[in-house]
Amino acid sequence: MLEEYLKIFNDYLEIQDINNAIKYIDKIFIDPKYLKIKNLFLYLLGSIAELPEKYIDYIKTIFNYDLIMPVSEVRISEAKNFLKAILFHDFIKARNIYYEYMDSTREPECRRALLNLLNLASGVKKNDNKIIENLFKEKDYYNLYAYVHNIVLHKPTFCNIYVLDLLLQDYITKDYFSDDSNYKYTTLIDEVKHKQYEQVLEFYQNITYNEKENSEIVVICDVLSNIIAEKKNMMPPEEIKSIEKSLNREMFLDFLVSVEDIIEKEGFAILNPESKEINQEMRDLTYYIPNLAAYEIGGNKKQVVINRRRNYANSINNSIFELKKEAYNKGKSFDYIEYALEHLKYIIPSELDAIKLSQSYFRVGLISEGLNALKLAIGLKEYDNKTIYSNNVLNYYMMQDYFNAKYARILDKSRQNQMIK
Repeated sequence: MLEEYLKIFNDYLEIQDINNAIKYIDKIFIDPKYLKIKNLFLYLLGSIAELPEKYIDYIKTIFNYDLIMPVSEVRISEAKNFLKAILFHDFIKARNIYYEYMDSTREPECRRALLNLLNLASGVKKNDNKIIENLFKEKDYYNLYAYVHNIVLHKPTFCNIYVLDLLLQDYITKDYFSDDSNYKYTTLIDEVKHKQYEQVLEFYQNITYNEKENSEIVVICDVLSNIIAEKKNMMPPEEIKSIEKSLNREMFLDFLVSVEDIIEKEGFAILNPESKEINQEMRDLTYYIPNLAAYEIGGNKKQVVINRRRNYANSINNSIFELKKEAYNKGKSFDYIEYALEHLKYIIPSELDAIKLSQSYFRVGLISEGLNALKLAIGLKEYDNKTIYSNNVLNYYMMQDYFNAKYARILDKSRQNQMIK
């Protein structure tokens, strides 16, 4: 870290001039070994003010393993609690944990900066909650949704605000029914997205015993109660029976030949969810093509992933594995993509491999490819219902919604430009 720039950064923070403070982030953190501290500073800056788009996009891809508590000596449990508090936007708790260990911070200016950032972030969170409380008292759900949705779009999103955003959207549009409402989901975010409101309410009511002063949870419980009451008086839409589909074997084999080029460039291709029987037939037919293999991902609705036939030498290439790890740790996203695809195309990847590939695509502006890799990560996580409650799943959906919306805007703008031409 370059201390002279860090001092200027702190001076701007102390007069709350975030626009000028952000200009020094890239100057302070030139050495890649400080990447996780840079990520922490960026995340907190994004929680304080709306940043330029390139920084917002980057912040939306940050997970707990991309951050660090910048002290030399700390218990692992406390370091984890610090990062959890940051990602849940409990900045006061994070600051209290940091107070205990801040004497072990190697650079005094870094300590000053982190305390400044935590204090400012806490102040902004308090102000946001005050506005949410006032809008809630007035039962002004439309403006409440507009305010919460703006936070979701322009700042790092945390679980309660994201859940509230989704619930308010349902409440305003009266969209209370889901095709999968009877399926047993195992994560909070899946229960929200698939409109299992009673289970979500039970989850948050259990929290209220310890979080009685938390305005976000109070509002979530209120909105859920309103939705459940309204839903009881509404008739569910008539169920549309799915049409039995059959697989055209010749057409599918022709398709597989054409998909080889996609796999060479992107490492894999994900096919839309079908019936269990068709999925199995797709997987069986894939092995008719000498260079291809297939596996299944997903929870209730499973999907088939096509990749290359396993190549033992490539799949256990330790030198590529180390290069990939080094590229990620240094923030070299293009390099990470190149090395990751060398592994991904020959194996069933881990969820972590898939999400890091997705992050890397988003960080270099390849949104379509990033969404595809994110779809793979979610499918791997949900496969065979092995998932348990996980903050990562929540983050996957937050990231997916944000970049889906951005991609839709890009496509819309592209269509408008074509019409003008």
